Amino acid sequence: MNASKIIDAVISENLLDAKNYLNSLLYSRAKQALEEKTANVADETFNEGCVDCNEEGENDKEAYQKFFKSALKKFGVTQPDQLKGDKKKEFYNYVDKNWKSDAEKETGKEDPVGEATDVDIAKEKEKIAVSQERIKDLSDRQKREKGREREIK
Repeated sequence: MNASKIIDAVISENLLDAKNYLNSLLYSRAKQALEEKTANVADETFNEGCVDCNEEGENDKEAYQKFFKSALKKFGVTQPDQLKGDKKKEFYNYVDKNWKSDAEKETGKEDPVGEATDVDIAKEKEKIAVSQERIKDLSDRQKREKGREREIK
């Protein structure tokens, strides 16, 4: 999805398509940003070294990687991107339910990292709402201008 589709739709006064293109673009960018942030937070969390090693002498990152790979094997794939739709959701729910990170053990919270992403999601939803309002304002303004043009003719 590129911005030129949005611009073309606005120019051709097809505002519903423009709105849909914009929503799709914003959603995909928000999703990508959240995935990157989640990956960064996970990397920062697991790359602190072996401060709290588990019983087998592995650090949390290595243990998680083994667990994650075994979960992929259980679902019959080598990468999570190979899963589609509900299967992908089921996979991540399985991982979340069956893996307790050191942070979860220390805080007693189910997903201490997830709290930050909830804030990010709220911000992205707010941005989308603002964008939708701007599109609506643009549409209203164009309708008024067309009405004035018809009155002049």
